[in-house]
Amino acid sequence: MPVAKITSKGQLTVPRQIRERLGVGPGDSLEFRFVNDHVEVTPVRRRRLEEFRGLFRVEHALDFEEERDRAWTAQTRRLMDVRQTDVD
Repeated sequence: MPVAKITSKGQLTVPRQIRERLGVGPGDSLEFRFVNDHVEVTPVRRRRLEEFRGLFRVEHALDFEEERDRAWTAQTRRLMDVRQTDVD
């Protein structure tokens, strides 16, 4: 069983055998969880955006520019309404 020492800064180096088995490397995160009298270490899996493609059905694709223009128009109307009530 591989062993790691904790440095004075509280850091440790995960042994190569463990890193390889978990499939982790530089920049990856590990989650530590207490389980009774020991700690479980689990890699934190980040899901890429591509993995979500096709997960939800949509009736039509949104046009970003159209949605942005619609939001700007709505916000402008709200601001004009507020300004108008301040004048009244």
